[in-house]
Amino acid sequence: SGNADAKRQRESIAMATLDELLAWLRSVKVGCGCGIFDATNTTAARRKAVMARCAQESPPVRLVFLESICDDEEILANNYQMKLGNNDYKGADAERALQDFLQRVRAYEQVYEPITDAEGALAKREIPNLKFRYVQTINAGSKLVSAGCSGYVMGQLMPLLYSIHLGPRKVSIILAGESENDRLGFRGGDSSLSEAGLEYSRAVSRLMKQREASGQPAQVWTGTLRRYSQLAEMLCDTPRLVIKVKVLDEICFGTLEGLACGRMRHSFPKEHAKREADKLHYRYPGAGGESYMDLIMRLRDCVQHMERVRSDAIVVCDMAVARALLGYFQGTPITEIPDLELVPGIIELTRSHSGFKVSTVQVQEGHVSLLAMPS
Repeated sequence: SGNADAKRQRESIAMATLDELLAWLRSVKVGCGCGIFDATNTTAARRKAVMARCAQESPPVRLVFLESICDDEEILANNYQMKLGNNDYKGADAERALQDFLQRVRAYEQVYEPITDAEGALAKREIPNLKFRYVQTINAGSKLVSAGCSGYVMGQLMPLLYSIHLGPRKVSIILAGESENDRLGFRGGDSSLSEAGLEYSRAVSRLMKQREASGQPAQVWTGTLRRYSQLAEMLCDTPRLVIKVKVLDEICFGTLEGLACGRMRHSFPKEHAKREADKLHYRYPGAGGESYMDLIMRLRDCVQHMERVRSDAIVVCDMAVARALLGYFQGTPITEIPDLELVPGIIELTRSHSGFKVSTVQVQEGHVSLLAMPS
């Protein structure tokens, strides 16, 4: 009876949490609201209850179950080790913590009911006004199975789910060095590194190679501008793959390219005021001018390709691109990305149990791009 009471309590908490999520979705008035109901939906009965509740919503919601299946022992062992870093096992003996977690896994296995098409057929008869949709990711993305997942949003989500993996790796973001245009006080353009920019680039590339893991050299991802290529070449005395893509170039300032740094406030006060009011959506005027939102959208495919990489990766870029990438890997709210603070040097993102852990290694030698300084 105690177990029955505990089960009823868990069900009640789960449904109350689902109600909160649905209330939040109703509050989203513009665009597409997307909520994640992270619960132990381990049985067909629980999933049926979730479907029945979602079927009551008006306007209707799309419900997609995401099921992760893994029987690859190497992936499981790595995942178990990452789990030992969460708060449940903080300060605990590693072997005891591992045995406790394995016991939890075995307990889940005893009650777990995998999603099947038969479950979907039954749901179609009993809850006809809500389509049964699911995605199964097998062995951390090595295989993907989906049913009923049509539409634009799912079309964007499926490649991402296929790309993400749990393998140990590190993504290192290196801010670009000072260019000749920076030295002269002008934003934008495609000039070579200044002497101070070369000094910084040599120092940061030395440090990067010292911190690199032994074995397979990290890939280098960079834009097409000269200052990026110069730094990338310094990293390549060790043979490695270099991927140059224009989408990693810095944000375009439109007709304000070449404006003296710090002069926007005085020379274009209306533009400055619009940017201060909404840094995410403010678009620089003129042909090619971009906003942070434009930049984030153009980086989407590149980020998916980065997610697929199994080895370590080094990204050479300027401030806006670094902020967008860091915001993605950290799960930063999109409105906060334009104000993320970064330091000259290396930003290291290391895979952990909860995503990516961030650490910074500052470089004092030479100068970084003026784009890495406040406007």
